Amino acid sequence: MSLVRFYLFALLCIPFYIGPEIAANVQINVERALLALLLLLVGLGILRGVVGPALESLAAQRPLILTLLVLFFFWRALAAVFSGVAVAKYIFVNELISNAFVFILFYGSFLRQDMETEALRIFRMSAFWMLAVVAFEIATGTNPFTALAPDSADVATANAAIQRLGVLRTKGTFEHPLTLGNFVTLLLPIFLFLDARFMRRRAALMVAAALIICGAMTGSRTTGVLMASELAFYFIFRGLWFVRSGRSINFGHLLWPLFPLAMTAVVAFVEERTGRGVFEDYVRAAQIHNGILAIESAPWLGFGQGSGAIHSLAEAMRYGEGSMRLWDANLATIDNWYLSVLLASGYPGATLFVSLQMAVLLPPIALLLSRRARERLAREKTLGLFAGLTLSVAAGNAFMVILSIFTLHPLHYIIQAWLVFHTAKHVGIIGQDRANLRAASVAPIARGSTARDPAEQGAPWT
Repeated sequence: MSLVRFYLFALLCIPFYIGPEIAANVQINVERALLALLLLLVGLGILRGVVGPALESLAAQRPLILTLLVLFFFWRALAAVFSGVAVAKYIFVNELISNAFVFILFYGSFLRQDMETEALRIFRMSAFWMLAVVAFEIATGTNPFTALAPDSADVATANAAIQRLGVLRTKGTFEHPLTLGNFVTLLLPIFLFLDARFMRRRAALMVAAALIICGAMTGSRTTGVLMASELAFYFIFRGLWFVRSGRSINFGHLLWPLFPLAMTAVVAFVEERTGRGVFEDYVRAAQIHNGILAIESAPWLGFGQGSGAIHSLAEAMRYGEGSMRLWDANLATIDNWYLSVLLASGYPGATLFVSLQMAVLLPPIALLLSRRARERLAREKTLGLFAGLTLSVAAGNAFMVILSIFTLHPLHYIIQAWLVFHTAKHVGIIGQDRANLRAASVAPIARGSTARDPAEQGAPWT
């Protein structure tokens, strides 16, 4: 299990672009080397005690998620094979290992007792390490790792000082400020809501503060709005407590009316900081418009991952009737993961991906809306962690709307596996609630009865 933990550390703390290239855009790095070694250990039977129970548990408790996971990557394989683009096959293999395999591996790891504590420890370490790198960038005006990037690295990776309106946009150990923003918004809600049984509240909030500083320095509009939303959810649902004359008073519920005003202020600040409107992005709108035109010529299997999908977007812009103009600098990328999946794998691939994300996210939301489920989670002292993981997965899906870089997709799948692990233990409560409601709707009520459901006696976050 130490190798699994080291992989998580490498994913977050070691720049992925450091390592020898065996061909153009085909690089061996620490993260991929560790995944290859983990696969070998599974093949040798050493880690079958992790992967085997994970598959059995998913098949028994969350069969829909396992089915959608298999179908999605099967369709991605078909798209890669029939695309005729060689790099699509390499990208698919990378996705299969770093996403599907990582999801199953970490789900099996969370079935073991100590993995949650170890994951939080690595997350905390990575947050402070990222803060140190960001501080160095601000102090020197340059990223310390850029010089180690290979010659074939893209412009953003090779750029030691990305700026907007003369203001430095930090990127930490990643290739782009948006990737650092993705890192921040994935981890921030976990530490905001984290239960004291896992980490002292003061320590968790210090980690959250480090992440907020890193996010603010990215100059990313999406990062700023998502961080503000996560903080708003924290103050509203976790509570804003004050002690006066020996009495504890919760002002959290009073923040609901202020939420629109707060978000308006955040949007104004972000627009001032970045020099652009939060909801104004012609390039991304044009990519979506042209992408829908392009996919009509290959609706079932798309154009394959990587260059095939990107080329289709450029062709739609040049020859598609009613297309929107894209500048040459924007023809080599797709700034939307959902659009990327659509162009690479067609409508079935995009539908399977969205269905998988919803299958992971909707059951925990239903649990958080159930008073009985919240009470049970609170008794187990995991309510905060569960809420943080749910908000993290939601933020990860939101970030995919503006980012197709898949560097941190393994982290997204790891957090999803963690959330599915906790959901599987409690999702039966929803079925019990519905059965109780149906029974109550037909059962006669005794005259003068004052009996109440125990769940009505008060619960956290009510």
